[in-house]
Amino acid sequence: AASFLAEPFAEGTVHVVAEERGEMKTYVLVPCRGGTHVCAGGLRGRAGHVTRGPDHVAVTGAYPGRTFLLAPGGSGALLRGGIQTPLAWE
Repeated sequence: AASFLAEPFAEGTVHVVAEERGEMKTYVLVPCRGGTHVCAGGLRGRAGHVTRGPDHVAVTGAYPGRTFLLAPGGSGALLRGGIQTPLAWE
């Protein structure tokens, strides 16, 4: 079943939705710099780092103070200020 789950960045840009301080926020993560980094909002956005783990892809630095943990299939978590909230991605 795992082979049918979407992998983060397999199709390119990833759109993320998560709650922050009681409001729904959206983020755009775009593979950039030859696929070695992920940029915030577009190819000219702030470049973050990508780390691939066994159960998620972590993106740090693209959006200051936020870490995105993207799990296969469109789920994951947003870490911000020591608080972890669920996210959805596509």
